[in-house]
Amino acid sequence: MTHISYNDIDSHSCYAQTSLAKDSETAFTAFLRKAADYRPQPGETLTEPLTGIELVWIPPGRFRMGACEEDLRRGWAYEWELPPHEVDITPGFWMGKYPVTQAQWVAIMKENPSRFTEEKSGNDWQRYPAEGISWYGAQEFLSRVGVITAHTLNAAMPTFRLPTEAEWEYACRAGTNAIWPFGNDDAYLEEHAWYDENSERQTHPVGQKRPNAWGLYDMQGNVWEWCADWYNRNIYQERGQHEPVLNPTGPKSGQFRVIRGGGYGSYARLLRAADRGFEAPSQSNAPVGFRLLMTPYTE
Repeated sequence: MTHISYNDIDSHSCYAQTSLAKDSETAFTAFLRKAADYRPQPGETLTEPLTGIELVWIPPGRFRMGACEEDLRRGWAYEWELPPHEVDITPGFWMGKYPVTQAQWVAIMKENPSRFTEEKSGNDWQRYPAEGISWYGAQEFLSRVGVITAHTLNAAMPTFRLPTEAEWEYACRAGTNAIWPFGNDDAYLEEHAWYDENSERQTHPVGQKRPNAWGLYDMQGNVWEWCADWYNRNIYQERGQHEPVLNPTGPKSGQFRVIRGGGYGSYARLLRAADRGFEAPSQSNAPVGFRLLMTPYTE
């Protein structure tokens, strides 16, 4: 991850211009108190006060990661998604309710690499997901959010980062073992995702489709999403011999990083909860965005 100091932040950023008056201080105090609580209710929400990013509480738990042999026989899985294996995710975490939007990206980074900008998308461009983001770019954004927040509050803060591949799939499934979070019938994809059959080959404002059972939107389609892990085609075969696996983080090195969820141009098979994509971490010319994960902070 790229590390920066507060002095590296543009002094004309929206945060430098924002007055952190009493109401803001109250919001920060409430944010810190809630962020430090390990016992929120599933689906409870929290808003990061600087960026306005909405977060949803994802409770700890165990789930079956990957696809099953039956899905493979039916043509709904790939060999590198097998075998299915038990994974424990603990503690819980806060995850972005939506992918990071263009407005949120521009507020921090002062530039917009997205293809579908105001010129093409009209007045709603701020709600469109940021895309054309490299893995390194996503890390830079997360680092800056952490630095600005910590400096503003003069306090330690929760950790902002990308989800691991296991955390992403766990949050996507939201307690289900189906092909998609809503079930096994792709006829319902229209209600949950922007993909090749309804997107008109472009992104759309976040939050227009139905969420999963834990209140996360756009986990299928719209933009692919970066995960923290290096990609390894055979990692499941290695991991499945030692289940349940606790908080897996992927291989120590590799050539590609994992992407998940499918995008606006993806067909139904690529929108499955178990589907594993990959991309070069320096790639910034693809329909890939990301969503923020925040781990709880305890003193």
